[in-house]
Amino acid sequence: MKALKRLYRRRIFILTVLFCLSMGIQPVIAQMSSPIGLSQLSAESLVAESKILYQRGDFQAAANMLERAAAAYGSQGDRLNEAIALSNLSLTYQELGEYSEAQKAIAQSLKLLGEGTEMRLLAQTLDIQGNLQQLRGQAQEAIETWEKAAQIYAKIGERGYWNKMKSTKPKRCKIWGYIPGHA
Repeated sequence: MKALKRLYRRRIFILTVLFCLSMGIQPVIAQMSSPIGLSQLSAESLVAESKILYQRGDFQAAANMLERAAAAYGSQGDRLNEAIALSNLSLTYQELGEYSEAQKAIAQSLKLLGEGTEMRLLAQTLDIQGNLQQLRGQAQEAIETWEKAAQIYAKIGERGYWNKMKSTKPKRCKIWGYIPGHA
């Protein structure tokens, strides 16, 4: 039971980190949690190393580490941590200006999450996708994606996240001169 509580707390922490990453806050990529094994430790150490590299501004090296971590989690069948690593990889590619690679990573993350996943993680991943769409000049798509994320936050009772999404949306929209509901 203690192990389950610890796993739950770590996953909540990881989800919070993802949200902060998507909101442009200095990323702190948490170590992922799941059963301990040699390959698991390897994936976790890759994630830890990517955090250090990202904070130093060495985004290319961080991307390489996250690619390897996602592959390691994938080979273990750990879809949740693979999806989280891919979401972080998308953010790292966004820092590099490699938007097509960022799109591939976020699409793969969303595919892994699919239906029935933890809704908060889905909302955070959608927010990351919205940021990418904004960077690519896809204003309408970004707004629609952020609206989906905000609806999920509201649905799961995450009013703090929902209010943050709602309060930053007009700022995001102003960038393109578009305010929803105004012609």
